[in-house]
Amino acid sequence: MFTDKEKLQTSLERFFRRLPVDKAVVRNNYFIQANQPEEAEEAVDSDELGWATGTVGPEDAYDNGQHRTSRTDVKLERVRLRTERQTLRRLAHSGAVVFTIRTYLTPIVEIEKEDGGRLVSALRSWPGDVGKYKGREDGGWFKMVVEYLDVK
Repeated sequence: MFTDKEKLQTSLERFFRRLPVDKAVVRNNYFIQANQPEEAEEAVDSDELGWATGTVGPEDAYDNGQHRTSRTDVKLERVRLRTERQTLRRLAHSGAVVFTIRTYLTPIVEIEKEDGGRLVSALRSWPGDVGKYKGREDGGWFKMVVEYLDVK
């Protein structure tokens, strides 16, 4: 009997073995990122592009997607829609697989009404486990974002 970890490893190994040279695999992902309070703006990475400390906590304390902060000091002006375009491509000569991520951060306060309605609809449609994983109930951003975009 295989463990879940062994099943996943076997599946991933098969996926990478079969990854063709002639086309990339593309995946898009998004979540809401509640950045640290304004005092953190003096930091080198105040928009938390490299690591979303305000949302998932310190990088050194991260535990495989299980750690999220529960902050109550979230300000709408510091909340971002974080979208990522992730690609996997096999290189022709070496056979190595290259993984790239292009990250876009859009302040919630800059999202237009039409896009805001679509975003709110998407946030509300997350099943319970997805909402928990993406932090919908953590830190109070969900209610604040929905109220802002619904009114706008």
